[in-house]
Amino acid sequence: MSKQESVDWHNADIKAALEKAGWSIARLSRAAGYKVPGTMSRALQQPWLIGERTIAYAIGVKPVEIWPSRYPDGFEARRRARNHDSKWREIVAKLDDHVAQETKKAG
Repeated sequence: MSKQESVDWHNADIKAALEKAGWSIARLSRAAGYKVPGTMSRALQQPWLIGERTIAYAIGVKPVEIWPSRYPDGFEARRRARNHDSKWREIVAKLDDHVAQETKKAG
């Protein structure tokens, strides 16, 4: 792995990618079911598997692409180490429902 590939995305780049995908930290937090609009910003400051997965999902990449320093052994190894799959499925369903509702409103 080259030095360039191991650099985490800058927070501004993450936020810009979210904006390009039609999200903000606050909107993503609310769509994922969190009451505090800034909840997802926690993943920008410190490792938080659910937040990382949610942000990456909204952008359309894997978390290891955004935060390679947090996944030295790859994404699957960390995912297995902390099993959050049921919570993750719940969040994905909420995000997908939110996008479907927004698409329906726009259409």
